[in-house]
Amino acid sequence: MAVFIGNFITHSVFMRKYYVLLFMGIALFLASCRKDPATLSLTVQPKWGSDNLQLNTTYSSTGGYMNFSSFGMYLSHIKLVKADNSEVEVDSMALINYANNAIKIDLKAVEGSYKGIKFGVGLDSAQNAISPAQVDDQSAYKPDVLYWAQGLDHLFIAMEGHSGSTSSLGNIFFYHIGTNTMYRTTEVDQPFTVAAGSSTSLTLDADISKVFSGANGVNVLTQPGTHSTDSVAIAVKVADNFTQIFTLQ
Repeated sequence: MAVFIGNFITHSVFMRKYYVLLFMGIALFLASCRKDPATLSLTVQPKWGSDNLQLNTTYSSTGGYMNFSSFGMYLSHIKLVKADNSEVEVDSMALINYANNAIKIDLKAVEGSYKGIKFGVGLDSAQNAISPAQVDDQSAYKPDVLYWAQGLDHLFIAMEGHSGSTSSLGNIFFYHIGTNTMYRTTEVDQPFTVAAGSSTSLTLDADISKVFSGANGVNVLTQPGTHSTDSVAIAVKVADNFTQIFTLQ
């Protein structure tokens, strides 16, 4: 009887160890099969030509010299575009409040292969109607540096600084682009893939020099400023040119 009990105990201990090892093996197998979720980010880098844009630095444009004291803009309805032109929205809006550092935006990661991205420059009419006072401090409307309550609601694009025919810069420039009619959308093609277990980092370069160059470029000396509702033609030109300044890496 004692021998039987001893064998039973030994067998029970063996089976417990067996099942522990079995469950550990299954757990390790499942862990090896499970991948971390994908991540996706978009870094927006304003530029002047091939150089990163620097505030308080003088640049030469077609019309004259420019020195930016501030630059900001809104991007909205950022979408990933597939080869069949179907779209997946991954962020509703982002404030680009530039201070000589690129702005990183964390996007919703939707796995797949894409041919590029699409987004709005500015805010759509519903977004534009919302006052910063209506939202919390974590909202993309904050800080409210592009909110202008004097009739324009939000500025979609804001550029300010000094200009001149020489680098002495005796004039000022200001381009305050707002109102719903100035909202534009653009698509930038560059294939990329968002995959499980991988971090995809995209860089969106915005070459501001293209706004002031070419056949439709804004001449900073003869077209030095607009609040959108006054010099409408200049505002339209700036808004249209902004759709052509982006490249994706």
